[in-house]
Amino acid sequence: MLFASSVFRFFLRPPPKRYSSFLLNTMWSPLFCLLVFAGLAACCVSLPQIQYVNDKPYYLMQNMECRGGKIYEINQVQDIDECKAACVTRNCRAVNLFQLGEFQFKCEILAHVHGYFPAQGAACYISYV
Repeated sequence: MLFASSVFRFFLRPPPKRYSSFLLNTMWSPLFCLLVFAGLAACCVSLPQIQYVNDKPYYLMQNMECRGGKIYEINQVQDIDECKAACVTRNCRAVNLFQLGEFQFKCEILAHVHGYFPAQGAACYISYV
């Protein structure tokens, strides 16, 4: 209760008579920290480690591109479900996801995999079953 009353007093106090760096520090520091942490959280959000397609597990290989027999490609992907549906209809072994721009994605459906290589902005979901 003491904390709540001190918070209310802080926000209900009269504004300073002149420009004060204290006001700037108390207002902008928390906002700045919030924006920095939100940016870090957004950039560090990762894909799920396992995706299930018809009860078949596909394991994530982040920053990797699977190489093999590409049988289908989807440009301008709106949702991961588009890639899953294409994988189901083609009985795929792996799915490559590529980030082309900030909000632009593409996926490749692979029938078989003969290797994988490091690739920035890419991820591969591969099934070992």
